Amino acid sequence: MLGTFEETGILRLPDAFALPDAQQMQERLWKQLTAKHGIQQDNPVTWTVSQPTGFQSLTRSGAFAAFGAPRLLEAIDTILGPNWERPDHWGTPLITFPRPEGSTWNLSGRLWHLDFPARRNANNALPGLRAFAILAPVAPRNGATLVLEGSHRLIERLIDSGEAGEGHSSAIRQKLARKHLWLRTLWSDDDSPNRIPTYMEEGIELEGIPLKVAELTGKPGEAILMHPWTFHTASLNCGTTPRMILNQSVFS
Repeated sequence: MLGTFEETGILRLPDAFALPDAQQMQERLWKQLTAKHGIQQDNPVTWTVSQPTGFQSLTRSGAFAAFGAPRLLEAIDTILGPNWERPDHWGTPLITFPRPEGSTWNLSGRLWHLDFPARRNANNALPGLRAFAILAPVAPRNGATLVLEGSHRLIERLIDSGEAGEGHSSAIRQKLARKHLWLRTLWSDDDSPNRIPTYMEEGIELEGIPLKVAELTGKPGEAILMHPWTFHTASLNCGTTPRMILNQSVFS
């Protein structure tokens, strides 16, 4: 388990929580979407808000408590140790409705970022993790989060060499882009049709580290853990169903 996480920065946990729990959490979201936005599950004409927000009350109600299932907690224990901070409430929804029919999916170069500063905590350990729970099927080109697998290892080298500074996301991205043309082009406005095969199929090895862009697709009941220093960004939903997941930051 740790080998994959250390190599790619991503750990997938199939069947992390029960399918009935995934269905129940999904139903709570649809009820909220209907009440707040008039969005109806069986009527795509009403899917007029591309990325709805404002689910704080639902999270605070404990509607997504099943996200923190034993398998997920055990995996976090393995990576961070047993003394990480348990959140008061689990799960912030991330919902992306489909783009208009005919939209073309391409690999975005914009808004690649880190959720955690690139610096270790007082114990010289990871500051935390990002966790995702998949409530409904997320297929390729279906609005999944894009991650640059292996990027955390480049950042660890910057930290170890003292080059990371305060570890701010934009500064780290600039440092790495100056070092590597492949990254500089990935994070640019280049709209070449070769972007998908170059970055998502072929990948590259930089400083002896394999790098490749991947989509966080998956099935209901699956959880995914992401290393805090993995570069990632949003993507367009060019499918026919909404991307419906939960996310949670956990801190060591």
